[in-house]
Formats: sequence, C-alpha cells, structure tokens
Amino acid sequence: MEGRRLLVLALTASFGGALAGCYVHHERRNPPSPPADDVARDAGLDASEASTSGDPRPSDSGVPVGTDGGGDPPPPREVACEAPQGVDLLLVMDDSGSIRLMDEAIRDSLRRMLYELVRPLDADGDGWEDWARVTDLQVGVVTTSATGPRFCAHAADGALMRGTPATLPYCRDSPYPAITRFEEDDSVSRLLDDVACVAFGPRDGCQVEQPLEAMAKALLPNAAPFDFVTGRARGDRENAGFLRRDSVLVVLVFANEDDCSIADPSAFDPPDAGPPQDAGRVVPPFFDAGAPPGTFVCEAPDEGDLHDVERYLEILRWLRPDPRRLVFGAVSGIDEFVDDPRPGERYGRCRRGAGYPTRLVELAQGLEGRALLSSLCDIREARMVRGIAERIAHAACAD
Repeated sequence: MEGRRLLVLALTASFGGALAGCYVHHERRNPPSPPADDVARDAGLDASEASTSGDPRPSDSGVPVGTDGGGDPPPPREVACEAPQGVDLLLVMDDSGSIRLMDEAIRDSLRRMLYELVRPLDADGDGWEDWARVTDLQVGVVTTSATGPRFCAHAADGALMRGTPATLPYCRDSPYPAITRFEEDDSVSRLLDDVACVAFGPRDGCQVEQPLEAMAKALLPNAAPFDFVTGRARGDRENAGFLRRDSVLVVLVFANEDDCSIADPSAFDPPDAGPPQDAGRVVPPFFDAGAPPGTFVCEAPDEGDLHDVERYLEILRWLRPDPRRLVFGAVSGIDEFVDDPRPGERYGRCRRGAGYPTRLVELAQGLEGRALLSSLCDIREARMVRGIAERIAHAACAD
C-alpha cells in the first residue's frame, strides 16, 4: 500500500432520516490507470467495446415486479448448449447504510439480470433468444460484514448465507432458504422475488466493508489451507450445498466502497485502546480534526493491516482451478473512466456516492479475462445488465 493510506469515513446522510455511511478511499499520489485490456469494463463486454455511456433504461422498464415479464418470450436458441453447466451465483451485497440510497436501482438491475440469465431477450431481432438459457441456477447472498471482536461486533457474520427477508410488498414474513434454486420449468417471477427479498434484507451491517473476506469465508471448506483473523470458513458447514463440484462459480460484488479485508484488527484500535471494544455504527479509532463534522477517519498505514489481494486470487484459483468455471464481477465505484461524461449529472452523482475500488480492480486484473467491472454510475443501463447476464451465460455454455 505504498504511497497511499486507507481512509474509512463514517458519514451521515439525510434520506427520510439519518443514515450512517462509511466510504473507503485509497489516496493516490498519481491518478489510477484504467483497468488493463484483459479486464472487461461496462458489465463484462470486451474492453475494446466497453463504455459506461449509453442510453439509460427507465427505472420502471424491464421485468415488472411479481410477473414473469409479460408477453411471450422469444423461442430458445435453435442450437442449444451441448454441455450446459450449472451456475452457482454468489451475491456479495454491501449492507452498510451508505448504499441504501441506491437500493432501488440495484434491485431493479439485479432482477433484470436474473431474468436475462434464464429467459434471454431477442435484442438483435433474429427471432431467437440472444444466448442459451441458464437452466440450472443456485443463488446465495452474503454481505460485506466480515466482523471481528474489535470492530462491528454488533453486526451479523456476513459470510453466512442470509435468508432474512426485506420489507418489500412481495416478500413474505418468514425466513427464506439460504440457497435459492432455479431449474428450467420453475417460476421466473418467484426466482426474481425471492432473490430480491433476500439480497435487500436488513441494512445494519459493519461500515468497514470486507467483501473479499466475506466471499472467502462463505465459499471455502473448513479444511481449506487458508487462515482467518476471526471466525472460520462456512462453505461446508452452514453454507453446505451451495458450491457444487462441477458448476460455474460466479461472484458478483455490489458495493459503493472499496474492499477493506482486515489482516490485523489491532490496526483499528485507538492508540490508547484498552480491552477490545465494539466500534458500533461508526468507526472511531482516530478522529481527524481537519475532516468535516461527524467524520471519523480510520487509517491503515502499514502494508500488513489489510490482506494482500493475492490472497483472494489464490483462494479463487484453489476453488476453481479451471478458469472456464469462474467469473468474478464488481459493480462498484468505477467512475473515473466515463466516456464524455455529462458534467454535474450522472458522473458527478457517482463520484459523490462511491469510492474508487482499488483492491477490487486489482483482483479483477489478476484474474486475466475471468472478471468484469461495472459502474454504479450506469446501474440502470440495459447494456450493463445484459453484459453481465451474457458473460455468465457464455461461461455456463463453455465447451
């Protein structure tokens, strides 16, 4: 982490009440370089085609809530997948208060992406669905709250696949299964509703977001050759049955801040810290008198304070040695490469609401073509949604 320091900012926003948020920024002496060409931007399209511009899709378009989309879908592709693979889709959702303002847009796009996975549209007008359907899908939801005794002890362990429902009109009151399963003849509307209800459950998580550590804990078996600062792997215990031996593993991170997977929890203690203490809903180890009122700054000046990104590359390669069976994606604050931005509009809103995800970008670059990066700026755009669905569908239909 030479030349930069980690800042965890606990901010307060007003939206029908006070919401505590935490924005993670990496201060850089030089502006970042765009992701390498082998990292697809704009939802997994080829880098040469990638753009965060395009015609935005209205928020109420696409798949209506509680329906199978309306009308008759185009017929499946004339040439079906010769050896379709099951898809195990892990959604890593930011459950801190700071992203709550974007919930509606993310939920709308997630529903449309799932719909396009199992019922692709005919956008090119040739009379056939644009890619082969995913007919065997499992979806699990974890959160970015990989908690520890020195920070955010109030939050639930994000690595446990969740089933607590959101307070949405179409959600039931009782808990949902930890794993949502879908096969060809199942109800598409139920798939969309069930995933939305689980993915947008309670938002009282830790403000120090650790999506990569939560991903690792959620997927790895307990006997895997990787250690954890706190807790243990859940993949063959509480989350057993999610990751299948021959499936395509897809990990999608939705977060408006960078990864802060902690290797040394003591880095978050105040200088005169006594016994470990719950930091609660703000992160108070270091108060920066020069910061705006209500802002707390958490610094990690030493390289060892955070896990190296290489750790998570090794974990993903250990889980899926065959690169054809792995897709990693991040929908986050990729906002510095917007082509011809409209000043003060979409670009500006994104910059205020999302921190640049340096570590997520580094992970994507290390996966060499098995990763996609998308911007929260363009979360409503049809091009982005279809790009993610197409990339996953093609991985499920690989020879």
